[in-house]
Amino acid sequence: MKSDTMPLCNIHSIRQSVELPMITKFFGCLLIAMLATGCQLGSINRAHFVPSPELIKQPAPHGDSSLPENFSSNESLSSNEYSQSNSSNLMDEKNLVRKIPVAPQTSTAVGGSPVSLANQPPTLSTMSQDDQGRSFNGSSSNGGFVQQAAYQYPELSAQGSTVPSFGLPSPNIGAPDQYNPLQFPQNYADLDIILQETQTGRFQIGGAYNSDNGLVGQFIIDERNFDIRRFPRSTQDIMDQTAFRGGGQGFRMELVPGNIVQRYLVSWSEPYLFNTDWSFSASGYYFDRIFFDWSERRIGGRIGLGRRLNQDISITTGLRMENVSVRNPRLNTSPTLNNALGRNELYIGSVGLIRDTRDNQFMATAGDFFSATFSLGFGEVTFPRGELEYRRYRLLYERPDGSGRHTLTMGTRLGISGDNTPVYENFFAGGFSSLRGFEFRGVGPMEGGIRVGGPFEWINTAEYMFPVTADDMVKGVLFVDFGTVEDSMKLRSDSFRVAPGFGFRVHMPAFGPAPLAFDFGFPTSLAPGDERRTFSFFVGAQR
Repeated sequence: MKSDTMPLCNIHSIRQSVELPMITKFFGCLLIAMLATGCQLGSINRAHFVPSPELIKQPAPHGDSSLPENFSSNESLSSNEYSQSNSSNLMDEKNLVRKIPVAPQTSTAVGGSPVSLANQPPTLSTMSQDDQGRSFNGSSSNGGFVQQAAYQYPELSAQGSTVPSFGLPSPNIGAPDQYNPLQFPQNYADLDIILQETQTGRFQIGGAYNSDNGLVGQFIIDERNFDIRRFPRSTQDIMDQTAFRGGGQGFRMELVPGNIVQRYLVSWSEPYLFNTDWSFSASGYYFDRIFFDWSERRIGGRIGLGRRLNQDISITTGLRMENVSVRNPRLNTSPTLNNALGRNELYIGSVGLIRDTRDNQFMATAGDFFSATFSLGFGEVTFPRGELEYRRYRLLYERPDGSGRHTLTMGTRLGISGDNTPVYENFFAGGFSSLRGFEFRGVGPMEGGIRVGGPFEWINTAEYMFPVTADDMVKGVLFVDFGTVEDSMKLRSDSFRVAPGFGFRVHMPAFGPAPLAFDFGFPTSLAPGDERRTFSFFVGAQR
């Protein structure tokens, strides 16, 4: 007997044949609606512009789509309003961009301040018609990138234009895989700078002779990138020369033995103390000098603190602490010298101001140098002291290439000390660095046949330097030195010294930047007891 009911499996087959086309139609319609809505909204949101009123009022040309009538220049088009238009009347991106008029050269940003757009990168409103049609795909036909208008700040948009972001990323950044460039002026470029540290250390062994100091040997270690805290952790640090280096500090050790003068010094300096503009220095030294009338030995140290106010001006302060030993007097007829024999404790605090605009420290041809120092000595004796020094270098002539310079130098030095100044701190004159044509410390007051110096000095010089050879290796000088050293602040005509002369400066690279000096001085005015010396020779001339 046949049953009127169909098997269960057949019923399922019928349901599948009926329900499957319905589900397909449903999801298909939903997908089409989503795609249509997305395209409609994307054509407006990707543009991200505010049209001008002229654009809204003008009718669209034949064949172009028009904006809806309810579109406002102060409102963005919503999806509901836009969906009211027929899909055939929807605008494509090319027609939409082509309708935007060219923006003026200036635009008003937030706050009403005019912003110039003449030299800014192209935006939606400032691009040409060819670029406008390619603006939304992120690239041009020649491969160059076109800035998208959606990368501008929405709150800075004006009518028909967009204010550049000046290198700031936009909050409307777009998709994560889209490139968001920063805008820079056209005169900027990326530079790769490769730096290599220069040679900062120097080790020098040599000897020298000059008229003032006699024959000396020189053993010098100088490091300009010292680090007192970088101790070696292994022998490899010493072999690699990384121990005690890298801190930008200065370290210098001098061993200068000689037949007349000996000097042994160790100094350390920090140019930026605690990462500030202040500098700090500390030094310890041993100095021994044989003068004509006595011998002198100084053992001590100095600490200093300074600050550079600008490129030319700096201030300094320091404290010098010494044990001064005066011995071997030539005569015992001077009470001033006899009082200073033996060991003396000396402390001198000082403050100073320096202004230096010279183009070269050793062979200056332009600029000036000014120094003012006030000191106070205390310990076994107390005395004030003031010193002023000024030198002016005037360039008279030079070749077109800057060589062959003719320079006129005018200099003066004034020193005043208190009445209680000990003999080993008095002023003396004579020699290359003061009055040429006289012996070293051969000018000054005398007492009992001993030159004891004085608490007042005034030394001046006028010098004309000119090239002798075309390569400037040899230069000639004409000079006049004049001045005096007195036991009081009085200038006397019978003790005022004048010494004209001439000389040569020979520059030899093996001796460093300082030249060799050969000077001939001829005193024309001198005081009784002054000691003459016509020829002076100096290595490392610096006046």
